[in-house]
Amino acid sequence: GKPAQFEIHLAERQPDGSWADRSAAAGLTNVSCLTALSDETVAWTDGKAVYALNLVSNSVVTVCGLKGNHITEISYSRQTRRLLMTCKEKGGYSLWRVGLEANTPPDYAQLTSAKELKCARWIDHDKGYAYLAQRALVVYAGGASKGARLGQVSVDRLAPGPGGDGLFLVGSTGNEPGLGLWRYGVNDRTLTNVIAYSDAPSPRATRLHPVHCVVQLGKGKRVTYYISRPAHF
Repeated sequence: GKPAQFEIHLAERQPDGSWADRSAAAGLTNVSCLTALSDETVAWTDGKAVYALNLVSNSVVTVCGLKGNHITEISYSRQTRRLLMTCKEKGGYSLWRVGLEANTPPDYAQLTSAKELKCARWIDHDKGYAYLAQRALVVYAGGASKGARLGQVSVDRLAPGPGGDGLFLVGSTGNEPGLGLWRYGVNDRTLTNVIAYSDAPSPRATRLHPVHCVVQLGKGKRVTYYISRPAHF
């Protein structure tokens, strides 16, 4: 079918406190992973390359790309001016670091490869990175050459914490019926539950209150038991 069409808008706060919206770029195709490179520049990928839009001049330029590889995700560090770029290739995925220094060609370096790889993010004050491999968290911190794999939590999504040394994870352990929010300490490798599944249950879940029953057997003997009825009984 035809590629999806996108239009980037810029919303700016006015002196009177109101917001004004304007179109910054139109006619774009397959835009994903919109991210800020600076206060005046945003970037995205269409799978073939990474592009940047200057919001002042409304000019679009091609930033980088790997011939023959399909780009699935990008993540940028404004501190180090480096992209994390995930690519789909034959047999799996590869993760690349791309340096974007001014007035120099992009500097490509492959970091790792895996059969499944997504949600790659800079961590540890941009000195390391983490990603998901088949819903398991893999962390490279402190210049480690081998990743630490966290297998006890099945992770759906991840986001770096504001302090730089922690990761927030949406996932579940083996004994939870649903997703909860967890924090993983990058340096001390500790896993802490922030919001348990039971604190935010599914809207489709129904709370069942068991019925307390007592049977008198005679001679002062009683049997106490509970009946848990089916939902909407």
